[in-house]
Amino acid sequence: MLSSEAELFLVKSLGMYAVLRGWANENEIDRRVAEIAGEDPGKRFKQARPSAANAEKWLPHYRQAILEVFDARETPADPLVARQLAALRAHVGVETEDQEDTIAFFLDEFGIEAHVYPERDRRTNLNGTKQRVLAQYGGLWRLYRLSRRIQAPGDILINRSLLSIHMARRNVSSPQGMPWFRLYFEGQTEGKVAPRRAVGPVFPIGERLIFLGHRISKDHPWLATMVWSYSDPDDSHIGHLQDGSGLAFLSNSQAEQIAAYVVAKFVPDTHAMDEASLRALVERDRPGIRTYRPQELGEELSEREIGDLAAKSGRLVFSNREA
Repeated sequence: MLSSEAELFLVKSLGMYAVLRGWANENEIDRRVAEIAGEDPGKRFKQARPSAANAEKWLPHYRQAILEVFDARETPADPLVARQLAALRAHVGVETEDQEDTIAFFLDEFGIEAHVYPERDRRTNLNGTKQRVLAQYGGLWRLYRLSRRIQAPGDILINRSLLSIHMARRNVSSPQGMPWFRLYFEGQTEGKVAPRRAVGPVFPIGERLIFLGHRISKDHPWLATMVWSYSDPDDSHIGHLQDGSGLAFLSNSQAEQIAAYVVAKFVPDTHAMDEASLRALVERDRPGIRTYRPQELGEELSEREIGDLAAKSGRLVFSNREA
């Protein structure tokens, strides 16, 4: 969620860019604002520092008018302007749709897309690597990791989380849209256990699939990452994978980074679902995001997989404040 000062800066900056590009002049923008508001905006909002009252009244109207100008155009090629536009659109999404695709200040999704998904098929205008990632990993997954809450020596408790992989919304998370993950996991704050969320881009580097995201949190948007094995990128006959595993790094509300080995199981018939359908499915399965004893999971995990969790889950905990 942007501060009012940051939103004011973005609206004024993008408005100036639109005028410089010749997409609209100031009078045209003012006339559109007057149509939206039902009255003339005057000149005070255009001052370098409009009063708080004036900004509160006119900023939403100018924001709408500026976004309309950009909606009628292609995504700006300039990465700085494109990122400003994405931040403003994400802010509007949070404000009006209760979406939480806020961009962490330490992650540059636009730069990631430019470097890991640069090529594009000239005939279809689609990126082949994006298509392969979604074809092999897209949909809903259940993730299992060993819990840190051990009640007695020799106890094994397993956390079950949900992971969706889908194409990100264009111009919000990236210029063209790229594979995106949403992780729903059990978290604890001041003794209260509740589901937490993390989001970010998904991309391959060599033989590894990288999940580079951050927690959805106003106060604690810390890194949340995973690394899985990635199938041979040139082996086009590989279908959708049903199992996965790798190392995950999550942060709790005390700024402790937790490393854990994870086992992933694909939920059948979800590979072709769009983001909205995946969210609806997650909502139905949300009560299942909790800690289990192995016998409670039934046939979800085999004895061998539970053994792997126990054997490979060397846990590392350190404080970001002390690092």
